[in-house]
Amino acid sequence: MTSKITRLKNTRRFFNIIQQGNSAKNTAILKRLIHSGIHINEPSPISQIMPLHAAATYGSLEIIQLLIGLGATIDARSTNNETLLHWAARRGLLEVMQLLLAKGAMIDLENNNRETPLHLAVRYNHPVIVKLLIDHHAKIDSQNWCGDTPLHLAAEQTPAIVQLLLDHGARIDIENSVGNTPLIFSVIMNNPFAVDKILLVFINKIVEGGQLNTLRQSLGMLCKREDTPLQIVQRIIACDPYHQLQLIKLIESHYIASHSPFISDAARFWQDPRKLFEIIQGAPSEEHTKAIMGSIQKYINVPYLRGYTLLHWAVEYNQPNIVRLLLDHGARPNIHDATGWTPLHLAAASGYSEIIQILLSKNININEKNRRGDTPLQIAAMRNHPKTVTLLLEKRAQIDERNNNGDTALHLAMQQGLPEIAALLLQGGAKVDIKNHTGKTALGCVITDNPKLKESHLVLENLLLILIDKIAKWDQFEILRKNLGPKSAPTPKMIAKKIMSGDQAEKIHYITIIEFYYSLGYLSEHLGTLSVNEAHELSSPVSQIVFSSPSSSSQAGTAAKPEEKHRHPKCRL
Repeated sequence: MTSKITRLKNTRRFFNIIQQGNSAKNTAILKRLIHSGIHINEPSPISQIMPLHAAATYGSLEIIQLLIGLGATIDARSTNNETLLHWAARRGLLEVMQLLLAKGAMIDLENNNRETPLHLAVRYNHPVIVKLLIDHHAKIDSQNWCGDTPLHLAAEQTPAIVQLLLDHGARIDIENSVGNTPLIFSVIMNNPFAVDKILLVFINKIVEGGQLNTLRQSLGMLCKREDTPLQIVQRIIACDPYHQLQLIKLIESHYIASHSPFISDAARFWQDPRKLFEIIQGAPSEEHTKAIMGSIQKYINVPYLRGYTLLHWAVEYNQPNIVRLLLDHGARPNIHDATGWTPLHLAAASGYSEIIQILLSKNININEKNRRGDTPLQIAAMRNHPKTVTLLLEKRAQIDERNNNGDTALHLAMQQGLPEIAALLLQGGAKVDIKNHTGKTALGCVITDNPKLKESHLVLENLLLILIDKIAKWDQFEILRKNLGPKSAPTPKMIAKKIMSGDQAEKIHYITIIEFYYSLGYLSEHLGTLSVNEAHELSSPVSQIVFSSPSSSSQAGTAAKPEEKHRHPKCRL
């Protein structure tokens, strides 16, 4: 027992002396303690830190030299399975690093997070240590537990180290475990210096591969014909982060293509991808099909003209079996072309229901937007595909999502004069009172946006009839009739015809009343506990604006100021 207690006391004293630093007295004490039986390669019983690591923690270079001279293992592991080289790299201890490397320390050992000393030197922003490790041939592209290389870590915050790693040949195309390259990671982390430097390397590599003109074509209107690589970089950096990411993914795919022996065949296939699809479909056996898919798998997500990948082309040519095969072999279902269209946008535009089902089975984002801000549902509505609209609504597409102009799917359907689509959207719960960026509701778009409909009002009349029928279903028909005044009639159809017989100012005024009652009924139906009268009362400022006579306002569709006595005390204008 006494010997154990003595040994424990000596061990504590040993680590205390290490913390005090170098002196002739401390050196003599350390030697005496080691000769008395202290194990130089055992951790502290309290902190579990190895003697060498403790010396590094307190910056005692002489103590480190002494311990190594007395037999301390230079690559001994401490907490988190780190060697002394890890600790010195983390703390930026240049002299310690130089000593360890001169003594033959292993430079690429990994800790529990699979990080090498180079990872830690980058993470803690020690460019001098990074340069030292690279000069001693540290693996510049080693990946940690989440797939990050030193360049990924540098892209987060350290501009000087980004340039240093690029100058020494760090790979720019390695993806981490979530599929992000250092370039994408630098965009996510909002590091414009890293984006600028890494992106320029990508484009210069594409130039070396002879694919600059192809890249310009894929970038479309963003890029001018005579743009240099640096000008292309500047144009991309000027984009918003969302489109910056899409363009960077496009450029990375071109980089893969320009550095692949497949590019000559790929160019031939992408000029007319149907040739490739015919080869796949004509394969005599499943083994042959697998062999063909295996040979192109690495290049499945490489874009060509217009930024189309093979998956885009398979959708474009309505090839559901090819779509399925491509997805099974790694095609990215959410990948964007040069204008931000995903394969789902293309399928929705053409009404390819089978392909839509296949794509949605891959758990993709059904509300993904293109550059114009349109979702697949909005595209399907514009292109007049009722079955596709129904399918997307069944799959819970956002019905009131707005594009860059503030238009919902209902706005777009009405602008195109598509009553069947409008009816489907209304049945799905589309809001009729949403205004776009020009201040128009969907019904307002019919009156003012579509020249063809100024002569034929059939679409608007049909839509009004749908709204009035719904209002009648919600037991508000009689209240509506009272507020329509001269346009009141016994049946919804007669009311619709009367409203359509008026001039444009009257149409706008009475349509606003109908929109109000439709929204009121929809609100009441979905809140359940709120009666129509309560909803009407709480919405009184709106109703006062809506129910003013069109002739009493200075502008069509604008109401006179309501009287103060009719205003509900809880309402705010």
